[in-house]
Amino acid sequence: MFLEVAKRNWEIPITAGPITLVVQKLKRLKTFLKEWHKEEFWPNTGKIKDLNCRLENIQVEVEDDPYNEDLQWQEISIENKLFDLENQEIDMWKQKASVKQLFEGERNSAYFQAKVKIRRSKTFMVELETDQGELITQQSELKEYIVQSFEDIYKVVDNAVDPCLLQNVPCLVNDQQNEELVKLPTMEEVKYAVFNREPSSSPGPDGFNDDIILFLNGSSKGIKNLWKLLESYQDAAGQIFSTSKSRIFTGSMSLSRRRMVEDTLNIKEGALPEMYLGVPLFKGAVTRSKIQPLVDSIRRRASGWASKCLSLQGRAVLIQSILSSLPVYNMGIYRWPVSCIKEAEAALRNFLWAGDTEKRKMITLRWDKVCKPKKEGGLGLRRLKEVNSALQMKLTWNMLAKNDLWANFMKCKYKTGDGSWLNYHKTSSLWPGIKSTLKTIKPFMCWMIGNGEKIDVWRDEWASDVSVKDCIPFYNWKMYKATLKDMIMDGKWNIPDAMRQIFDRLGMDLNRLMPPSGEEDERVWKPDRFGIFSVKSAHEVIRKKELTVGWHKNVWGSHTHPKE
Repeated sequence: MFLEVAKRNWEIPITAGPITLVVQKLKRLKTFLKEWHKEEFWPNTGKIKDLNCRLENIQVEVEDDPYNEDLQWQEISIENKLFDLENQEIDMWKQKASVKQLFEGERNSAYFQAKVKIRRSKTFMVELETDQGELITQQSELKEYIVQSFEDIYKVVDNAVDPCLLQNVPCLVNDQQNEELVKLPTMEEVKYAVFNREPSSSPGPDGFNDDIILFLNGSSKGIKNLWKLLESYQDAAGQIFSTSKSRIFTGSMSLSRRRMVEDTLNIKEGALPEMYLGVPLFKGAVTRSKIQPLVDSIRRRASGWASKCLSLQGRAVLIQSILSSLPVYNMGIYRWPVSCIKEAEAALRNFLWAGDTEKRKMITLRWDKVCKPKKEGGLGLRRLKEVNSALQMKLTWNMLAKNDLWANFMKCKYKTGDGSWLNYHKTSSLWPGIKSTLKTIKPFMCWMIGNGEKIDVWRDEWASDVSVKDCIPFYNWKMYKATLKDMIMDGKWNIPDAMRQIFDRLGMDLNRLMPPSGEEDERVWKPDRFGIFSVKSAHEVIRKKELTVGWHKNVWGSHTHPKE
């Protein structure tokens, strides 16, 4: 039906140029579809009421005459029509609400209608302040100003590129790759991209973030060179960075010098804590006061008036898909205080059972049992403490297994001269979490020996699950430095007999070692058969498991939600 209506409207001729023709047809089609939608679907509410009334009358007649097949068929027919109309109405509100998490099982149209009202109130622009400080309130003037602003942003400007600037830009794309990037997509590619979108979604702008942090030593020459570089980049790229939104963060620097930096760059000095890519940056230990804003955000999100319209199954899905995901980025960097985890879980528990984060309700199943996989008798939720630990394992794994700038910086900062990790307190927001996770992650890692350059003979676990240093913890290891590379010759093991005896006494059988591959050494994640780390597998190895219940397959289907 829809395709026929759209086709008839599109085929009505319009006299215009190629680009204008498409734009005008789309505008006309949009207006036409709005009217068609009102005629076809908005009367559904009245139809549903009529069918419900007819169904009640038929059911009364069936009670009086239960063997009347004609009445039975009428009842079935009305129920089918009613079911189809209710599904149409619910699907419509789902699409308007733009809610993807409750895609199956949740038929609470009141929730979707509430979400629509919230979205409309958020997206409706009441007033706008111009760059000159003037306030625009008229809708026609708002529209004109916005259009003009975007035209100014995207207008074509001839930029003079400084050759010296291009010399410092690394060439990461060859000519063939560049041709692939700039060529127009084919009709097949366009069709594939459009038809593989979420069916109930609508096209919108891609999300991206151009924020960047620059480090420099603060010398007058360095600051002036940075400003010159930024000006050259702006002239070449046509992109203007916002000095009003930028901030300078300084270390131990005098007040006069800080003011000089501000005046040179025309950027105000900032102060920690500061949000960067959704994560707060602060100095020192992770305390309750620094995490509390995110805990409050979880409580506010769950206490929204639209969420009060949800059923128990809807609340469970909301916790699983949204509320438990809010702290993920933060937990991936910081180890949360126990008090914050308890408070956040209390809010989620109260929201699940009572629909209110502040109201505690008598429950029949403890939270630890609820946060278990469905096959173990739970609802498929996860404990925040376990999520935090798994994400901290990812951060620690990236530091140990990767060879990028950040990983090398952390190793240099938190390792002693003999290659051991620091065992004393150091003020940091990251290190306490990583330090405690090193012990947790250790049993699940091993080495795939290649050329031996990365593997410490004494401090790494390469011959067994423990290192030589851990087997003899009280020995003075500062003078002992060696890598496996020293015991490999011509691609074969060349271990001195004296060292073999040491390893044999410690119960390390070197005869079981595979021949070195000669490639780069690589850390392996043992819980995965391919040796690849994932947060999912990390969570699985650290969580407290329960026995599988025999009834879970009978209760849970692939798209089944918990029922009240």
